[in-house]
Amino acid sequence: GTLSVGDTVKCSVDYVRRAPIASNHTMTHVLNHALREVLIKRPEKESGKTSTLTVDQKGSLVDETKLRFDFSWSGQLTPEQLAEVEKLCMDRIVN
Repeated sequence: GTLSVGDTVKCSVDYVRRAPIASNHTMTHVLNHALREVLIKRPEKESGKTSTLTVDQKGSLVDETKLRFDFSWSGQLTPEQLAEVEKLCMDRIVN
């Protein structure tokens, strides 16, 4: 079929499917915040210096069962940094 200006259309949302997608989408924002907190803000507070490094989101995939968050950073996260990012995300989920 085709649509034309002035046509009436009916839309519907599968809220059972949409609810977990919305939650996973929200968590991409939480993850982005946690990465910036652990990799940029905390080291700045500890050193007293402003960082020139950035965490840049490069993409994401969000569906009803998972999320993937692509980001750029200057190297591999240490196990300690990864654990702290995970803790911040889990704290947000629990609280």
